Amino acid sequence: MTKLPCDIIQDLLPSYADGLTSPASSKAIEAHLAECQTCAAAYAAMQTGSIEDAKGPEGSGSEGFPEIDYLKKIRSTNRKRILIAAVLVLLLTGFGVWAKVYLYGSPIEDFHMMMTTDTDSRVVKTETFTDQNGETRTFSHATSETLVFNCWIEESSGLAFSHYKLKETDDGLDIIVYAVPFSRFHPMRTLQIKVPVGYDEDGKSVDPTAVNIKGDTYSGYGLITKKAKDLYAARNPYIGDISADQRLANLLGVGEAIGSYTNKLNTQESEGFEYPYSWELIFDRPWTDGYDKIYNRKMRSYAYVLLALIDNCGEIKWTYQTEDGIRYTKSINLADWCAEYPSDDVSPGFRIELKDYAAYDYRIQNLLTKLDIG
Repeated sequence: MTKLPCDIIQDLLPSYADGLTSPASSKAIEAHLAECQTCAAAYAAMQTGSIEDAKGPEGSGSEGFPEIDYLKKIRSTNRKRILIAAVLVLLLTGFGVWAKVYLYGSPIEDFHMMMTTDTDSRVVKTETFTDQNGETRTFSHATSETLVFNCWIEESSGLAFSHYKLKETDDGLDIIVYAVPFSRFHPMRTLQIKVPVGYDEDGKSVDPTAVNIKGDTYSGYGLITKKAKDLYAARNPYIGDISADQRLANLLGVGEAIGSYTNKLNTQESEGFEYPYSWELIFDRPWTDGYDKIYNRKMRSYAYVLLALIDNCGEIKWTYQTEDGIRYTKSINLADWCAEYPSDDVSPGFRIELKDYAAYDYRIQNLLTKLDIG
């Protein structure tokens, strides 16, 4: 039998160790291992996993066989595959993050919006009926139209609109607006959204029942802003709860619009008054000339809303001083409301009292609109 060289034997050793060589090859390898100490040591190293045992005879130096890692090629290939996979994962992750931030965007509510209706899309149904006097009358109501939401975003925000989504919920239809950093991929700072709606005979929206965008809701009662809904949720039955009082003032934006103040409550009952309690706001900084009229007008509107939403409050006062040090105290009560708004009707022939505005969020919206708040 021809004796095989050591390098060939060592190439065959991994297959031999795994039992993959033919009987003839295995016999030749075994014969070689019986005679060659170096190859026998290499085979033993493969069996035990020790690289040290694969070295040639002690002192052989460069004349012995070099140290060989028989799995070197496989390990090198695996390392390359792992490295390539890791790089691909990093690249895909980085691209995903970049696309999410700069192409897809995130939901945003910090933008301006104006809602109108597309009159060309309105469908009106006219019905004829005979009244109790035998006279023929007609009644018309819209059965469908398209709501148009014109949105725009401030240039200083550094953002631009990317897209929007319509999501059906139990409360109607949600419009979710997305924004991204302003770039050549998304340079739009204006966005128009059109939503068709249908109405029943009472004028209530039924398809969808409501349209919600950035916290505001449009339904058969008209547009109800997030501020009106928040105020409705924050109604306070007792003026003595100063934290609840302050929450209402904060939602109205009293401090932001006029300035900081301290609170003074009068919770002593007075006989003969249905709403005997009062709340006084004492402003800290002087009101400059020219602004006192503006602030008084704003404060009067805020006070009416506070009167409506604090159930047992009968009077709202506010105290301020001018730059020359003169101190003034103003106040409003329910009688002032009746005098200032004697024909405040929600619907023809039905008068609503100030306190009754707190019964529904859409009534609070009517009150805010009437008082030019928000």
